[in-house]
Amino acid sequence: MFAAVAGRSQIFWTENFNNGCTSLCLSYTGPNGAWSFTNTGNNASGANAWYISCAENGMPPNSCGAGCGGSATLHIGATSPAILADLGASYNAAKETNVRAESPAINCSGQTNISLAFNYIENGEGTLDNATVWYYDGSSWSQLSDPAKTATICPGGQGLWTAYSIALPASADNNANVKIGFNWTNNTSGGTDPSFAVDSIAISGTPTGGNAPVAAFTVDHDSICQGQCLTFTDQSTNSPTSWSWAFPGATPTSSNVQNPTFVCYTAAGTYTVTLTATNASGSDTETHVIVVNPLPHPILIVNGHNLSCPNAASYTGRQWFKDGAVYTGFTGPSLSVTVNGSYSLRVTDSNGCTGFSDTVVISDLAVQSINSSETTVSLYPNPNKGTFTLNGVTGIANTSATIEIYDVTGRVVMQDKIAVRNGSINKEISLDKDIATGMYLLKINTGTGRCTLPFRKD
Repeated sequence: MFAAVAGRSQIFWTENFNNGCTSLCLSYTGPNGAWSFTNTGNNASGANAWYISCAENGMPPNSCGAGCGGSATLHIGATSPAILADLGASYNAAKETNVRAESPAINCSGQTNISLAFNYIENGEGTLDNATVWYYDGSSWSQLSDPAKTATICPGGQGLWTAYSIALPASADNNANVKIGFNWTNNTSGGTDPSFAVDSIAISGTPTGGNAPVAAFTVDHDSICQGQCLTFTDQSTNSPTSWSWAFPGATPTSSNVQNPTFVCYTAAGTYTVTLTATNASGSDTETHVIVVNPLPHPILIVNGHNLSCPNAASYTGRQWFKDGAVYTGFTGPSLSVTVNGSYSLRVTDSNGCTGFSDTVVISDLAVQSINSSETTVSLYPNPNKGTFTLNGVTGIANTSATIEIYDVTGRVVMQDKIAVRNGSINKEISLDKDIATGMYLLKINTGTGRCTLPFRKD
């Protein structure tokens, strides 16, 4: 968490040019955006250029210049001849150059008493080969200062890195479109390296917004069911001006409105919601844990025309449905079906979440209707994994029977013939492995009689 202290100057914008480039990089886009380059006068063919690399390494104040050590700088270097290109802050004094490096827009909203600081080295030739600092107020550029040449006491012609700071004009206060620039100009009369290099830019100001926010929020429910949505209400103090919400696992996953609504969760789990509230003085973050409970899915056991839910007692509410509508008056843990149709059970668990069982289709209640009072045909186990046994007495002499298995849509998923010996059936049936789980109907037809057995494949 970052929070400003009212009335004290603080750094709110920095640039260190850390692009990882060792040489010859002529463009740069950093965390703040892209720097640009504008011709401010005549430029000869092969004019010097602004490079962003560690060919001139950034150093602390009072340190001599050095070759690449991993700290890139913005510096003026030769482009011709090619053998001299980007040797650091080393320029071709015979190639007339006038070019300004310009920062991306700097948002100074909520800041006053703004100042600019940086480290630099510079030589050249007086004001003929010279670097100046420029300022953009949102409408036009103006020269801000002409820093002094840095000391030339280092061996090998290296410059001595020097700290520099200057106040920005009052027009920078609360200005969202400030830019800074560094202009290099040289004629063709000669000059001395180093040219100019800059690093470690920092812009400071005094926040105008008072205290930073203290983030806080409420939510209409801490615990919900899959598929439900939430409303979040900001309760932050100290007048935040912007809000950044993060909702991992939800739709949407983020929001910038003050009070988000219809934040919906489709997967069960535990999720942490984060709010970052911000004003000109700083930011603060608050988190809150949301529990999304899974929907219950009761299992139905089918035994002939009787349906039952073995764990029904664990649910706080039950309601049977027939053909997609409430089966009025039927709320018990089991149901004895007397009318063909599609049946399911809706339950409510201790979390208040509601879910449905799979649908069971009962289409022929005459489960033992092979025209014989001695008929007893059973299917077991039920439910099963796709392999089960048909066993029982048909009351019919030696012959064969046809079996057909239907899914709940009426599609035939299997057909076969089975033998009937001495009036009895004893046959193991195996479904194809790619047949989905769910409810199925097995119909037996002997030619003179038939029966239907519902079963479930798990």
